[in-house]
Amino acid sequence: YGLNVLVWDPVADAHEAHEEYGMDLLPNLDQVSHVAAVVAAVAHQQILEMDLQHLQAKTVANPTPWIDVKSIFDKQALAENGFVVWRL
Repeated sequence: YGLNVLVWDPVADAHEAHEEYGMDLLPNLDQVSHVAAVVAAVAHQQILEMDLQHLQAKTVANPTPWIDVKSIFDKQALAENGFVVWRL
């Protein structure tokens, strides 16, 4: 599908992720830009505390698809920040 998937997990071990899964984790979200969608797949506190407005500024779509795998984010807060939510 021509996707360029960026993975940020502040709790995961970057070396282990690379060795076990062949993926390189981003150290932070500072250099992320032009994102077409967000997939929130884990419920780590650092992820729950993300600044939604700051994250929305890094996207190319408005509204931006937000896939909330764990159904942990406030749908209203996401909508108010320009995201359209899909949950499992």
